[in-house]
Amino acid sequence: MRAPTAERSPRPCAVSVTLPHRDAGSAARGLLAELRRRVSAGGEVADWDTLVLHGPRPSSDARGHVWFEYTAVVGCRPVPQS
Repeated sequence: MRAPTAERSPRPCAVSVTLPHRDAGSAARGLLAELRRRVSAGGEVADWDTLVLHGPRPSSDARGHVWFEYTAVVGCRPVPQS
């Protein structure tokens, strides 16, 4: 018997952070911590092999300050029911 499609196909879980400086290490640690929290709170498990980090993507605010956006995406599935 095959598992329902929702259990077979991961859905993307994504989080972003914007920092006032270019710091990929701090961004990655913060993004991973937030992904773990969200995935766990949502009753899901992450497929960490699918993790993709994007950034930095620079942008400027109205005052001309440069900010750096980082995003992390990982595939998530519902926790298997026993």
